[in-house]
Amino acid sequence: VLYYIAFALGTFSGSCFLYTIVIYSQSLVEREGFSGIVFLFLYIPFPILFMFTGLLLDRFSRKLVLASFQGIVFLASFLIFFLSHELLQEPYLLLGLAFFHGIGMTVVLPGRMALLR
Repeated sequence: VLYYIAFALGTFSGSCFLYTIVIYSQSLVEREGFSGIVFLFLYIPFPILFMFTGLLLDRFSRKLVLASFQGIVFLASFLIFFLSHELLQEPYLLLGLAFFHGIGMTVVLPGRMALLR
């Protein structure tokens, strides 16, 4: 039961963070299209890497894969927080961090479901 609660809270907070990055990007640049580009960089890893996620989870330890990609998500989130002053000067750094975060979330979401089986 505890794992299901943690799964629900983790999925909810991950989704909230994805949309928070898009809203945050609107405050960095005055152009409206920048937030759409950030959204694209967040979700472009999904169709590219999603085909290999199942292979990765079946071939290697699910817990190890999930932990490593959650580490990627944590690192990207921490860097966005840590580099917030630099992002004000150079907002296009957010695109790379958003892509990095998207790579992690591509494996984290199905990995959590795979651990439930």
